Amino acid sequence: MSPEAPGRSGEDSSSPPKPFPGALAGELRFGLPFHVYDALLWAAAPVLSAAIAAAAIGGRRLGSTWRGQLGLELPRERVTLDSIWLQAASVGETQAARPLISALREELPSTPIVLTGSTPEGLRLARERGGADHVATFPFDYRPILTRYFRAFEPRVCAVVETEIWPNLIRSCREKGVPVVMVNGRISPRTMARYESLAWCYRAFLAHFTAFLVQTDADAERLVRMGADAARVRVTGDTKYDGLLAANPCLPTACPPGSYVVAGSTHPGETEQLLEIYARLRHRRADLGLVLAPRHPETAPGAIAKAQELGLPMGLRSRGASPAPSGVLLLDTVGELAAFYGIAAVAFVGGSLVEVGGHSLLEPAAAGKPVLYGPHAFNFADAAQLLQGAGGGIHVADAAALERELDRLLADPELTSRLGTAARGALVSRAGAAKRIANYLRELMSAPAAR
Repeated sequence: MSPEAPGRSGEDSSSPPKPFPGALAGELRFGLPFHVYDALLWAAAPVLSAAIAAAAIGGRRLGSTWRGQLGLELPRERVTLDSIWLQAASVGETQAARPLISALREELPSTPIVLTGSTPEGLRLARERGGADHVATFPFDYRPILTRYFRAFEPRVCAVVETEIWPNLIRSCREKGVPVVMVNGRISPRTMARYESLAWCYRAFLAHFTAFLVQTDADAERLVRMGADAARVRVTGDTKYDGLLAANPCLPTACPPGSYVVAGSTHPGETEQLLEIYARLRHRRADLGLVLAPRHPETAPGAIAKAQELGLPMGLRSRGASPAPSGVLLLDTVGELAAFYGIAAVAFVGGSLVEVGGHSLLEPAAAGKPVLYGPHAFNFADAAQLLQGAGGGIHVADAAALERELDRLLADPELTSRLGTAARGALVSRAGAAKRIANYLRELMSAPAAR
């Protein structure tokens, strides 16, 4: 980045963007984009009402959240005072918010934290493991509904996680003197392309944010191109690293001694290649086991058929099977993969031998394991670059190269351990985003209330 760019080298990214806290002082002015948005929203109200009715009758996704989105699940009396309101749209954003909530507990132990979500899955995670004092469904972006939320929670700060730009939420915050901050912000190239076609709108919306605390230099540059004030943009890092390092999944029980390859999030086409590779390696290593986790459990029959064709013993996790040396455990369940990475000697992340784009390379790295991945990990290029640069990630060109690398690593446990330590060290080098964001929000909370 250029010396004038946001988040420049040598700058304390946890310090408040200047000018602060009066960055948005002066007369409130909401331009044409806000009025156009409001008019379109009210014009769509009859269609939305019909959709709610149909979903409620048909049991579809909207039917499980509409009462919350209308604010009907909120109590009439005030729930909190001077809270921090975090909006995390779905599961990914809720996971990103969890380490931030932990950091806020340390920085502001007596401050209530409200966490809202937009999807049933995200809300379920928020209620079970989010860590907030109060969890609620994020409302439809109508100002009368938003008024219920402000009355119930009386927030001092509103922080939206990743890429949440709701014009009426922004407007309501500004009218009530509540700073609105983007935290763990990210703007992907695909998202940027959509925003560029409506740049005149987003420039008006972004002008009312107090600050943008984003993941990378590229995110900062894209936000500025969208019209954000560079003086309010800081690169604070990605909270996912804090979350992964803090996670401590329980290792699977009944795991006999042996050497295990754990292949996670595999897809049809590469699942079969992995079983063929394992069949050959198994002849040379009597204590070698394979834990195979298809990305979509419904594809398990294809893996079972291939194992039978190759004469490989296979147990199904859904039937209570455990890992075994010299055999395959098919992880046809959901939510256990992170724990199984803990028993791996070497991990392979799927969706990368076939043109899917890969999956998260960071879970096995957090477990301290060398991470192998194929040529098609383009959706996780930043993570691949980080791990490869640290020496904990290994790119393989095809199935034959994967077999050679597995053979080399399994033959040298000391090397494997070194590479695993390097992989986890790469994550440690990126940790601290949650603390930096929490420090900023603490300073914002300590400023005089504007209401």
